[in-house]
Amino acid sequence: MELFITNPESCLIETSGLTVCPVCLAEKPVNATVTMDFNGKPVVFCRCPHCLNEFNKDPHYFIARLAWQTNYVGVFGERISCCGK
Repeated sequence: MELFITNPESCLIETSGLTVCPVCLAEKPVNATVTMDFNGKPVVFCRCPHCLNEFNKDPHYFIARLAWQTNYVGVFGERISCCGK
């Protein structure tokens, strides 16, 4: 946070072209992602099939989490840990 406050332009340049998967929260270059339509809007994911499966189980949770409209309860929510275990 301190780095961003002192030099926001540098941070913005460094992260331009990146997107965050709404499920695993991985940062990926846009050209290394897959896009899915959700309620008429594009949602960009890492290429992990597990993330798409988890999103489809509870899309509203993951959308709300990205918008800071719900409490953070782990990467995949309360139900499941990393990679389906």
